[in-house]
Amino acid sequence: MPCYCNDISRINKDIQTLNNMLSKVNSMSGRDTTQTSIHRSLSGNAAGSSRPANINNLTEKTSKLNDKTAATRANMSSRISSELSSLRTRLSNLQNADRRYHESLQTR
Repeated sequence: MPCYCNDISRINKDIQTLNNMLSKVNSMSGRDTTQTSIHRSLSGNAAGSSRPANINNLTEKTSKLNDKTAATRANMSSRISSELSSLRTRLSNLQNADRRYHESLQTR
């Protein structure tokens, strides 16, 4: 049974990095809302200079873009969370094995 201290250290760093990434991805949801508001405002401002068909087209395309952005963010968040869960499980298993290893050294 080997020592896993180095592996544990690397996994802790990976978890820290992924937590930072998840925080940043989740903060993007506020930006999605702001972006949607800006697009709606632009669509409203364009109403005076565009035909109604163009306004509907602009609004529809903007909405689709916002939907894609939100879906991509949600997918990223889900994938990062899944990876975090996997790493935490691996970390726990390595910590248990490492603890047993170091305890066995003390009893020799």
